[in-house]
Amino acid sequence: MKENILEIPIFPLHLKFMPGDRVPLRIFEPRYLDMVKKVAGKKEGFGIVQITEGGDVGPTPEIKPCGTLATIVDFDTLENKLLGITVLGERQFKIRNTWVEGSGLMMGSVKVADIGDEKINLQTDSENAGPLDIKIAKQLGIPTREYVNALLKKQIKTEHLEPGEIIDGEKLTKTRVIFRYQGRSTYIDIEEK
Repeated sequence: MKENILEIPIFPLHLKFMPGDRVPLRIFEPRYLDMVKKVAGKKEGFGIVQITEGGDVGPTPEIKPCGTLATIVDFDTLENKLLGITVLGERQFKIRNTWVEGSGLMMGSVKVADIGDEKINLQTDSENAGPLDIKIAKQLGIPTREYVNALLKKQIKTEHLEPGEIIDGEKLTKTRVIFRYQGRSTYIDIEEK
């Protein structure tokens, strides 16, 4: 049986984050803005791991050897121009190894727990949908349940366009994530600062 191994960005925090938890986060460091761009629109986009020594800002801290996959379910630009995201805890994982990219973003190779090993039952229906899922499903013109199932089956294709790229004759001022499903498409824009 093949092991479920992923290479994902790691987001160290002082809080304990478990499957089923829903937590708002403020994103302001360039390395974590880069992380959000990498994972926007992807199920189980990054890992949240509890810090054992050090801080969640600045140099790379010491972390626990396990964590929980996090999916972005909503985002907004806050009054102070920071990016606010809400994440939902999915499956737990054990870290095999970590490394730090040039930007300072910690990455990890992780072994993800099988769904049967979880303490919670993740149903693939509209009850699992966050505000962002509901918004994208509506923009695609499909039921939320269909969108969530397609996302879990990796049938939703995403494309990331960077600020400065030209689309429809206009220069983008924000990162744009395009979502495609069965010949339909929509997008969301992510505020950088």
